Amino acid sequence: MMNPYELHERKKSPHYENDEQLKKQYKTTVDKARQGYFIRITEHNIVFCPQGEVLHKKTLRKNGYTRYSNKMACKFCKDKCCSSPHKELDVSPSKNVMPTPLKRKELKENLLT
Repeated sequence: MMNPYELHERKKSPHYENDEQLKKQYKTTVDKARQGYFIRITEHNIVFCPQGEVLHKKTLRKNGYTRYSNKMACKFCKDKCCSSPHKELDVSPSKNVMPTPLKRKELKENLLT
């Protein structure tokens, strides 16, 4: 039986090589994302998730928001940021940093104390 990680390695998205280059280029951004944020890099039109994975542009919504996702990264993610099988993140044109729901709750609790 094949290890799920090996299966993941075989099914990498076509963006994977660029993903690794982008992670190296934006190391501090990835570190910030791992603190519980989704961070958009507008010049590459990508978003780093809290696990440091790259979410790619999926579609442009009628309301002007851009939807990002990476089903393969979410499928093998150990620390889910949402309850669905994969995250589809809608991002406002004016925002580049968005906290995860857990981080948002933590920030709110810190403000109340």
